[in-house]
Amino acid sequence: MKRKVLWGVLFVLVLLTSAVVHLPASLAVRYMPPVPGLALGEVSGTVWKGTAAQLRFQGKALGVLKWRFNRWRY
Repeated sequence: MKRKVLWGVLFVLVLLTSAVVHLPASLAVRYMPPVPGLALGEVSGTVWKGTAAQLRFQGKALGVLKWRFNRWRY
C-alpha cells in the first residue's frame, strides 16, 4: 500500500513539474494581471523561451520582444 502511495505522489510531482516547464507563454499572459499601457501581440513559445510579435507601451510600438530564462543559472 505504501508503495502505491509513493508512486502516486511521485507521478503527481512529475506531472506538475512538466506542466510548469512546458507552460505556453500565451496561457500565462492571458492570466497575468493587466499592466496599464502595455500591450503584447501574438505571444508564442513557453514562459522560459518565447516571443511577442509586437510590444506596445502607451501607444508606442517598441518592436518584437524575445525572452529566454535559464533555469539553472542565477
